[in-house]
Amino acid sequence: DIGDTIVPATKIGKKIVINLRRKYKLPYKLLFQTIPLMWAPYRDTKHKDMMTRYVIPKKIADKIKKYGLNEKKLTNEIRTSFEKAIKDYVKTEEWKEIRAAIDYLRKNHKVVVLSDNPKWAKKIFMKYLGKFDGFVVSEEEGVAKPSKKLFELVRKRYKFKTKDVVVIGNSPYKEGVAKQYGYRVVLIYWRTPSARFVMGVEKIPKLTVENLKKINL
Repeated sequence: DIGDTIVPATKIGKKIVINLRRKYKLPYKLLFQTIPLMWAPYRDTKHKDMMTRYVIPKKIADKIKKYGLNEKKLTNEIRTSFEKAIKDYVKTEEWKEIRAAIDYLRKNHKVVVLSDNPKWAKKIFMKYLGKFDGFVVSEEEGVAKPSKKLFELVRKRYKFKTKDVVVIGNSPYKEGVAKQYGYRVVLIYWRTPSARFVMGVEKIPKLTVENLKKINL
């Protein structure tokens, strides 16, 4: 996983929302109707695993026009703000510690990112976060976490054996469920406190070399 496992996605998202509200005087309710529909996966009710769009429904698109915005302009605002936030984040000491942990893992393991972020976010991550051994986003595959289909797709693509896979993430729902698929699961709880209380999986407070060594990774 990447959001709130590797980068502080929730913190960045909240800051973007606050800045948009200040700039365009958008009501909170409208913002929170709009942002998730552009960012989080849209799941068709008939095909719950399938991701079909990252767009704003016409009803909400009409509402934001009153504030001098349209879908294209708002999308550009979000993407530009997100890229700047990631660019700034990789300059921090926090990121250096996390990147060191990723590089440590890559010495003996293949590190493949599996994310529900959209394709445009993947481009930003790949531009600024350094090397990984693979990068898979749900939008490109047509199936979202926590579906077993997605985890199995990645496992087969990279020729992993189930017993060798370690799923690292922050979400009890999206990554924690991988335990049921036969994978080893490590949840990181410093940005997601609820992950600390999940039973049957390994947990560490933060992605650091020291913490990875403690669980023999």
